[in-house]
Amino acid sequence: GKMIFTAACAICHKVGDIGKDVAPALVGMGAHGPAELLVHIIDPNREVDPSFHAWNITKKNGETLAGVITSENSASLNLRNQVGDFDIKKSDIAKRENTKRSLMPEGLEALGAENMRDILAFVCGGADNKFRVLDLRAAYNADSRQGCYGREDEKDQTVTLHKFGNVAVEGVPFFVMDPEKSQTGANFIALKGGPDGSYARSHPERVEIATNATAASLHFLGGVGGWAWPFGGKEALGKPAMTVHVEYADGDKEIIVLKNGEHFADYIGRAEVPLSDNAGDFTRRGQLRYFALNLKKKAQLKKLTLETSGNIVCPCTVAITAGSEKMKKQ
Repeated sequence: GKMIFTAACAICHKVGDIGKDVAPALVGMGAHGPAELLVHIIDPNREVDPSFHAWNITKKNGETLAGVITSENSASLNLRNQVGDFDIKKSDIAKRENTKRSLMPEGLEALGAENMRDILAFVCGGADNKFRVLDLRAAYNADSRQGCYGREDEKDQTVTLHKFGNVAVEGVPFFVMDPEKSQTGANFIALKGGPDGSYARSHPERVEIATNATAASLHFLGGVGGWAWPFGGKEALGKPAMTVHVEYADGDKEIIVLKNGEHFADYIGRAEVPLSDNAGDFTRRGQLRYFALNLKKKAQLKKLTLETSGNIVCPCTVAITAGSEKMKKQ
């Protein structure tokens, strides 16, 4: 797998110290699993990050170049492709075209099934095989560009995400959806909460997330909500904020109750709570938190259901990753 990756992919992609930074780095991608990666390899233009769109540049002297624009100012731009970097003066450009396509060629299925399996095994190996990023796209119902608490038109009344894509928190890989790339515009989960008359009352009471990942632990980017602690003071502390229903492939079930002021804190401030950590620079204001839950056993999962507490807290979840090992800290 490493040999084939080096020959066929490393001219654009980078894994560890192998390859070039022409296309998106693949660090953390292995946690998405081989099935999802295979789709992107076979159909590279299905979902292209706008920052990696291929541009065609025609210069006034007739020279043509194709590549990714890595930087640009009023006088020049830098174009990067498999050959290298090219600094081009804007005064020398006759025409520029955004193809909105990937530099990655189509037809890589010609490598054959065995070679493809080896490439996927290499990319999905290493530390990534301890984790599986869960696909939350069908469960997203809130847009980080719009309000999700008091009013939808109050754009700061939300989880104000500004970091997207493959990220890592405390060594755990996550995927944070960019709303610009979401088919529905939604990029996180908000559950019903808030006082009567608030927009948060329109959110679903529960969402379901199908998965076949094998897990001993679950890792969450979220842990924040509208009207969460310290809102409500001592009376709110320790009350349920969100319930996680775990359904295993063998039919067994588990229920985990997450509490206000322990796992969850208010989205708008920087309140600390004992069972989750500040996740770092993910929001324009307020915070996003990280926590891990150890499951009662290591087994294949069938479905997760996130359910609102039924009280005023409007709990939000941005990303979930399954871990193959139990966590010492949870």
